[in-house]
Amino acid sequence: MRATEFLPELFDPKHVQPIEWDDDNHARAKLGEKTIHITFFETGGHAYLEFSVDHEFQVTGRGDANAVFATVIQAVKEYVAKWKGVHTITFNASEKSRARMYDALAKRVSTQLGWHVVPYEEMMADPKYENIRKHGGYTFAIEKGAAPEHRQSAQKPQHEKFKDIWYIGSLEDTTLPVYKITGGKGWEAEQMVLRTKPEYKGFHPMGMYSRHTPPKGQQIIDLGEYKPTHKAPQ
Repeated sequence: MRATEFLPELFDPKHVQPIEWDDDNHARAKLGEKTIHITFFETGGHAYLEFSVDHEFQVTGRGDANAVFATVIQAVKEYVAKWKGVHTITFNASEKSRARMYDALAKRVSTQLGWHVVPYEEMMADPKYENIRKHGGYTFAIEKGAAPEHRQSAQKPQHEKFKDIWYIGSLEDTTLPVYKITGGKGWEAEQMVLRTKPEYKGFHPMGMYSRHTPPKGQQIIDLGEYKPTHKAPQ
């Protein structure tokens, strides 16, 4: 069964396993013969959340996923209740196949805490998230308090397949515009720019970049969704 078919069950409190805190930042819970480990790395009110089952970060099996995610949510609630100074929590999904579950996790945790999800684009541009971006994969962040107006759209459920956001530009000529493309792979986004934008005509792909983080001080033009630059052969 696909993860998207049982998302609502991932957060059912009846699946929460009894939690024990080894210290202020590390909790664990038994899951049959296995152990769920939940760790918070906090500095300056910003806590990075990491969780695993027997130190394996791939959550597998429908029953495991239900118990793991429900228990993680409960641990986050207990952690925040103990540490009033924490105002931001971040975590990563290493694979796209898990990104939708983690997106749903962020939304559910923030709703239960009275917090809100930080929009992906803002998080990519905000210097305070620079370290978490270095972890790679798909990064999620929630912040204390209700969502301001400009962040309301990020609170809505993710209905589509999780998509990357790419910023495509020149490695050498910073006077050229940077193009933002949603979806596709990095090289596909580069090809879309190479084939459709006159200022990049004749560029070699080695002279370009595709990044998740927008550059500073350069014009950024949003091209919207990735569109293949040629039709697949019939």
